[in-house]
Amino acid sequence: MVSLISEREPAARGLLVSRRLPADFINEKELEDKIAAEPSLLRPFGYDLEVRERQRVCEGHGGRIDLLCYDRRRKRYVVIELKNVRAGQNTFGQITSYIGWAQQRIASGRRVDGLVIARGFDTRFLAAASTTKRIDHINLADLGLV
Repeated sequence: MVSLISEREPAARGLLVSRRLPADFINEKELEDKIAAEPSLLRPFGYDLEVRERQRVCEGHGGRIDLLCYDRRRKRYVVIELKNVRAGQNTFGQITSYIGWAQQRIASGRRVDGLVIARGFDTRFLAAASTTKRIDHINLADLGLV
């Protein structure tokens, strides 16, 4: 793709970067399968999760929660958003929206927190995340998954 664009738009050559995916690259479905099968991967980060639902449709709201979990230790729900790319400001908005939906529709008065698991986080995500204790984030590399 990069070479095709370079041929047609020579001025864009300096802006384009060709990257090969690493051999250990996994897609979001594989990542979801792995964490759903082994939620204990998140214990070193303070979570004791039971996966309640996968790909939960947010009726009347739009979107799907990748993993809806219950943290047995903290006695609260945890909405998990998985990204096989670097998470940005849009991801923060997405997880915040899902937390609000779950709080209104599922939690029955219990607290709902968010967890974003991604291949890194940009400065906008980190700045937004610093404003709340209800949204945590874990790098895929810290889970040993990349």
